[in-house]
Amino acid sequence: MSFRVLFGHVGDDGIACRLPPHAPTTSIELSLCVEPADEHRAGTWAFGSCFPAATLSSKQGRSSFGSVALAAKVARVTPNVVRPPNGCFYLTLLVEVPHGALETFEAHRGETPEVEIQLMLNLTLFRASDTEGRAVLGEPHWVPDGSELVGASRTFSRDEWHRILRDLGFAEVLVFELPRRIVGDSGTALQTARAELEKARRAYDENRTDDVAQHAYLALDALAPGQGQIIDRIAKDYLVRLHPETLARLRAALIALMPTIQVGRHMAGTAQQPAVPITREHASWIYGTAALIVGWCGSLRR
Repeated sequence: MSFRVLFGHVGDDGIACRLPPHAPTTSIELSLCVEPADEHRAGTWAFGSCFPAATLSSKQGRSSFGSVALAAKVARVTPNVVRPPNGCFYLTLLVEVPHGALETFEAHRGETPEVEIQLMLNLTLFRASDTEGRAVLGEPHWVPDGSELVGASRTFSRDEWHRILRDLGFAEVLVFELPRRIVGDSGTALQTARAELEKARRAYDENRTDDVAQHAYLALDALAPGQGQIIDRIAKDYLVRLHPETLARLRAALIALMPTIQVGRHMAGTAQQPAVPITREHASWIYGTAALIVGWCGSLRR
């Protein structure tokens, strides 16, 4: 006996994305129905269990490549028992998509025209019989892999996949090379600043945009420990080798940039700036700007 999978509709176009706040793992929600595909379709069936998994692949024609394994779970099943003529179980699956897995997948996907999610359901159904209006379970029928499932995959066009990426809050992180001393120690202040930058990058990967701003600010604050304004301390410790006119202009530019970094929850109630919502696009700017300043100051210490 074989079974077929028919994808239903979530929202307007058959799919929904879940983006929990401050979570490193987002989810793609898929609705589908599972039904017997032969002459036994009209029988009474009871749902047993389902242990799903998924594979995300790039697709070019009939070829798939760059696969990434994803965890999945069953969110809902209705009904528990199906009788003729409605011989179909409706399942809602949540395919968990960590941002790290998305970065790996996107790094190899390129501009392939399609993306495919292949499901492995590991499904158990019971043949049942009616006795006085209730189902009596018979022998279980186990579907251990895709050999007895027809259509257990969902293909997305490039435009659909780009929309899914936006809904998942995914964007590429700006990458900067941070100069390091070849010989000798770079100094405790620079080491602390780089450690805070790494925390900011990790927060971006996990969609914790307020934490991106906090750690970027702490990275700049760590560059030149002491009292007074951050830019004044950085200018005193790092910019002294510059021509006075160049120093004055760069100091003014850094002062102008700071209000775009001193934002978010951690700045609420302070005299610098009121707290404002931070989008992923803004978080990219904050991280990139802080990385540029830290890297540049590191090069001035050589």
